[in-house]
Amino acid sequence: MYLTKEQIAVIHVAKQRTHLSEDDYRALLSGFNCASSKELTSEQFLPVMEAFHKLGFEQLPKENRTNRYGDKMASKKQQGFIRHLWNNSPAVRVKTEESLNHFIQRTCGVASINWLLSKDVNKVIMGIKKLGIPPKADN
Repeated sequence: MYLTKEQIAVIHVAKQRTHLSEDDYRALLSGFNCASSKELTSEQFLPVMEAFHKLGFEQLPKENRTNRYGDKMASKKQQGFIRHLWNNSPAVRVKTEESLNHFIQRTCGVASINWLLSKDVNKVIMGIKKLGIPPKADN
């Protein structure tokens, strides 16, 4: 079976981060009897990645994800906590992922919890906590 698009993307990121020239990259692939990453099989993926690791490639942990502008994304742990608050808040009537994403869209301007920035996590958490609190009366 051939590689997935995600695996091919990882190989291309590894090529970019190790600063391989096109000729060196092709030479690396030729060691696996391939001229292109699309010709690699799933069994060849790990050995190819080991070759990149020997060249100095280090894959970032998912907790350090950033968007294309360099902004740090919310971690899976933070996303899980937000989902927990959402699903256990008595003020939330519709406890679906779609309704949570709608709330996040209104609160932070991003369409999905998966695109939430870490700097906006507190805004979402406080927003969920304030849902059941009536506004203060002005005296």
